[in-house]
Amino acid sequence: MSEQETLAPWHDDRLGYRELGETFTNLVTSITDTRVISIEAGFGHGKTYFRKNWAQHLRDAGEVVIEIDAMLSDHSGEPVVTFLGAMLEQIERTEKDGLKKAKKVVGKIGGTVLRAGGKALLREGMDELLSGLEDIADDDSINKIINGVGDDLGKVAVGMVCAQMATERARRDLRTQLESLRDLLTEEKEAKRVIVIVDELDRCHPEYAIALLEAMKVVFNLDGFVFCLMVNAHALERLADHRFGKHEQGERYLDKFVDMRLRLRPNEDERQIAVENLIHALPDVSVPFASDEEFGKTRAVEVAKTIAGLEHFTMRQLEKVMQRLELAIRMYTTQPIDLPLLAYLTFLSVLEKSVEEMDQNAVRSTAQRYGLGRATLMPKYAESLYSKIPDGMRSRNNRNNSIARLERDLREVMPEMFSEEILGGYKTEEGNTYYEWYALLVLLAPSYIPSHIQMLNAALAISADN
Repeated sequence: MSEQETLAPWHDDRLGYRELGETFTNLVTSITDTRVISIEAGFGHGKTYFRKNWAQHLRDAGEVVIEIDAMLSDHSGEPVVTFLGAMLEQIERTEKDGLKKAKKVVGKIGGTVLRAGGKALLREGMDELLSGLEDIADDDSINKIINGVGDDLGKVAVGMVCAQMATERARRDLRTQLESLRDLLTEEKEAKRVIVIVDELDRCHPEYAIALLEAMKVVFNLDGFVFCLMVNAHALERLADHRFGKHEQGERYLDKFVDMRLRLRPNEDERQIAVENLIHALPDVSVPFASDEEFGKTRAVEVAKTIAGLEHFTMRQLEKVMQRLELAIRMYTTQPIDLPLLAYLTFLSVLEKSVEEMDQNAVRSTAQRYGLGRATLMPKYAESLYSKIPDGMRSRNNRNNSIARLERDLREVMPEMFSEEILGGYKTEEGNTYYEWYALLVLLAPSYIPSHIQMLNAALAISADN
């Protein structure tokens, strides 16, 4: 039993998928015939998380559920074998007594597939039919038809017809055998229903992905088999375009195989909850930059929610942010960390933006957009402010109207930086405290943001997610 199965479904539901899972369960358990359902979302929207938890939810409801990671099975090259193997594994895991009987049924199915040729069962192409003719045309009546035609061209034509007849016969045999396997899987169930959840189909080789879709619709098209595809529809359409070329406007490849299309997409409120949970799950900073919560997790959550909402971060992007943040926090246990600032810089790194490469206007506008005023305190920005003070007024202990205005403006943008805890430690050689504006621009700014950039870059250097 997997770790996921030992936990109650939806135990760490950050996207509010429990209610959606319950709705989908009610839908699927009302189906008694055969259906192919797509559950669609973009990359990083939690399809795999939903699949694992929903599968357990269905099992808890008494359903027979088979999960298939199509990307892992891609190497087999034969989707019918993939499905049969998954069903056999399900029987082996849940019912040892039925394993011998199941293997016998699977053996019969395998023989049918081999006799007809796997591709011939799925597609009625001439090459597949003709290449499998010698194996499948073993019926006496078929042989008599072929041998009774003298002309070579006639033999080819009749051979094609006979191959088609043999393939259709194999399909009928296969249907009976698959029904037996379905009944074995659902032997003690009230409903003769097998729910097959397929994930990662959009990451497969195009030929395999298309063959798997065909197998669902052609080979397993019988009552009791409900296929649920967890897919990025746009990615799958691109696979189809790669294989068949562009479709006519308005025509979608998935529509050829899918009976019902559903959408899996968290709303913005649920995404905000996910961000909050992810930030609070981070390890605590060993040495906070300051004790004020402005520099802690609560403020980091606000910054993260703002950026994730404005930039429409996917769950996969959010997880990448948190992985980088966690790595930096664990690497730097003796260096003061401003967690909201580090989160800000990490979000920018996932967006492939660097404050070091921005001009001063871009640094300022980005900080304003994401609501973290102190993120403007780059060394060049501090230098530019300091350089605007006339030479004769730059004394570290000078105080006049222009400097008062400068300090007032800084306090308006980043009031939290003027605390005694942050700036009070800067002293002159005589033991006097520097004026706050001087301590902030001249003494703190050169290392404040660069030290956090260094932490992030060190984490990125050893991270494999780049």
